[in-house]
Amino acid sequence: MTYPFPVLDLDEIENGEGKQFERLEVPKDISDADDMPIALQNYLEKTSPVFSTLLNSKPIPKHLITGTNGKTTTARLVAHIIREVEGKKIGLTSTSGIYIDGHCPQLGDFTGPWPLRNTLLYPIGVGVFEVAKRGLIREGVIFYKTESATITNVTADHLGLRDIHSVEEMAEVKKLILYPASKSITLNLDNEHTSRMLQESIDSKLKFPYSPRVFAFTEQKERIVLHENVVYLDSGKIMLKQGEETKVLLHVKELKYALEGAITYLVSNILTALATAIGIGISPDVAAETVKTFSNTLGRETLVKHNNRTFVIDIIQMRSSK
Repeated sequence: MTYPFPVLDLDEIENGEGKQFERLEVPKDISDADDMPIALQNYLEKTSPVFSTLLNSKPIPKHLITGTNGKTTTARLVAHIIREVEGKKIGLTSTSGIYIDGHCPQLGDFTGPWPLRNTLLYPIGVGVFEVAKRGLIREGVIFYKTESATITNVTADHLGLRDIHSVEEMAEVKKLILYPASKSITLNLDNEHTSRMLQESIDSKLKFPYSPRVFAFTEQKERIVLHENVVYLDSGKIMLKQGEETKVLLHVKELKYALEGAITYLVSNILTALATAIGIGISPDVAAETVKTFSNTLGRETLVKHNNRTFVIDIIQMRSSK
């Protein structure tokens, strides 16, 4: 029986991250019962209002985003689109903090298993989770089923962590988030490792239990030829290809917060978020209109105008790489 409450791993307990949880002593007659899982469930329903509420609640749709560059902004963009289109409260975890319906109860890096689990304890309708490599290496994917999975790229970042010594090995770690996806997976055609995952998905070399749709994004139009569902950049326009049909979603100059396309890596994040949103069933036209209203905060692509000049303040953790 799977219980919908946080289970802390040894690293988190040793680091004191679970100190706000009280230890629950289960009576011996319950722990020794022949039907222990049922007896424990009945006991918790009577003694824990939180457990009872969670047990009887519907599953919360979850969207996972990982990669080397662009995870945080992509997660924010996806959360913004879903919130504006579906009108649901969003639980967002990222390297900047935990956000509940746009409010931040905790600042900091919350991309590991513990924050993901505990965000689900808030009254949210959808979870959008930035997933870090450390948690994936330590525990794998902690959800057995999600709505979508997005990998922005995979490059030589933090190699040597827990015996991960090559980009190829890191790609295998990042790939883990694809398997629980039930609606769609979204991958980068401009990165050799995620492009390989995409081709393996199309060739059925990767076996997904829920048969998600495969979406891609690219800044190079010539790469769309062999793919059916692609969001791509073409001469200042963000385009969508589905099957043999193509259409304009929006013009890059409409993206004021990306300095009309001057912040090129932010345009890449927008391609990623649009592909993710369309993949989970949001109307392409609606997603495109909604992404125009996004505004960033907390040092991510913050625009400052002074003396007729525009400055971009950003947080750069590593060099950008496709």
